[in-house]
Formats: sequence, C-alpha cells, structure tokens
Amino acid sequence: MKSLKALDLSNNQFSGNIPSTISLLQNLIQLFLSRNKLQGQIPPKFGDLVSLEYLDLSGNNLSGTIPKSFETLKYLKYLNVSFNKLQGEIPNGGPFANFTSESFISNLALCGAPRFQVMACEKHTRRKSTKSLILKCIVPLTVSLSTIILVVLFVLWKRRQTKLPTPVQGAFKSFEVECEVMRNIRHRNLAKIISSCSNLDFKALVLEYMPNGELRKVVVLSQLLFGFHPKIKNYDRCGIWVRVSPSGLFKSCDSL
Repeated sequence: MKSLKALDLSNNQFSGNIPSTISLLQNLIQLFLSRNKLQGQIPPKFGDLVSLEYLDLSGNNLSGTIPKSFETLKYLKYLNVSFNKLQGEIPNGGPFANFTSESFISNLALCGAPRFQVMACEKHTRRKSTKSLILKCIVPLTVSLSTIILVVLFVLWKRRQTKLPTPVQGAFKSFEVECEVMRNIRHRNLAKIISSCSNLDFKALVLEYMPNGELRKVVVLSQLLFGFHPKIKNYDRCGIWVRVSPSGLFKSCDSL
C-alpha cells in the first residue's frame, strides 16, 4: 500500500471522517474522494503527502478550514474542495499561487485573496479598520494638543508681559501709592485729601473744599485792598494769617 500512487474512491456513499492514515502513502500522486458523504475536517497530515499532484475532495460535507500544511505540497497541480462546508482563510503560499476560484466555489464561508472570488478575511478588514481608526483619532488629538499647548504658552507670555511694568506704569503706581498714604494721614493743620486723578499729562490731588481760599492769595489780596505796604510789620501779617487760615496753621507769631 505504501507504494500506491493513485486512489480513486469517488461517487460512493462513504460517510464519516477522512482517515488520517492516508497521509502514510508517501508515494501517492492522485487522490480522488469526490461526491461522497464525508464529514469532519480535512486531515492536516495530508501535508505529508509530498508526492501528491492531484487532490479532489469536492461534493462532500467537509467542514473546518483548508489546512495550512497544503502550502508545502510543492508538486500539487490540481485541487478541488468545492461544494463543501469549509470556512476560514484560503492559504496563499506554495501551490495556491496557481489555483483559481473554481477550486473553492460553493462553500460555507471561505475568505482570502480577491483572485479566489471570495470575501475578504476579517483580520485584513480589521487591520485596515484599526489603521483607519488610529489615523482618525491620533491626527485630531495631535492637532488639539498642539493648539492647547500654544494657547497655554500665549497666556503665560501675556501674564509675564503684564507683570513687567513700563517706566510710565511705574510712575503711575508710585503716584497712586503716595496719594493713598497722604489720604490716610489725619492732622488738624493739614487739609484732607479726598482723592486723586492722573494720566500721562496731568496729576492732581482732590482736596476738601476750603471756603476762605488759599492763604497766599488772601495775603496778597489784603495788601491790595487794605493798603498794606509790602514792608508791613510781621506781627500784622501774622494776625491776617491767623484769621484767614481755616486750619489754624499759625497759632503763634512769636517767632516772626
């Protein structure tokens, strides 16, 4: 039996699984088991039939996948597994490069290369889908992160610019601080500072209203109205100052 080169059991009513012992026929060149009622899987050990050139398993109820070991059958010229219930990926190496779609028609769910006219295998579709999903997710995420980083850097730069005052800003700040200090000082001989205002060209203090006016103007006006000579005595001037000064700035003229 080991020297058997051809075995044709086609068109019978054989049922059950294909015996894996057939793989012991190392010199077998032709094996025909078509149009029977064989079930189960194709024995992976068929890959040991190194001399096999023709294999016909069509017209049965075979299930499972086409063994990957068939890729090692370098002399295999003809393969027919059509009209079965096979599924899974059709091998693509070795002798499968020379087979056509006629070898695989009318099966349950075979997949593989487009030349076999079967559906694409799920793993290839999933790989493409995964790659597409990665591109759809990573590219927008990268753009978003870059935008966020640029915005954060701009905000930090803007804050730093704000915290570095210019000389003009420093002058305004110094004036405001001084005004605040003076506004909080209370003394009976000092006019009360209510507020302050300033801009690039103008700085002013807002004082409490003084009904008798400015002391200097009163003294000068007194000289004009009452005929005081510019060289009037100091004690006369002191009397005027004491009367017109609303804050009572001068209480004694002993030193004048």
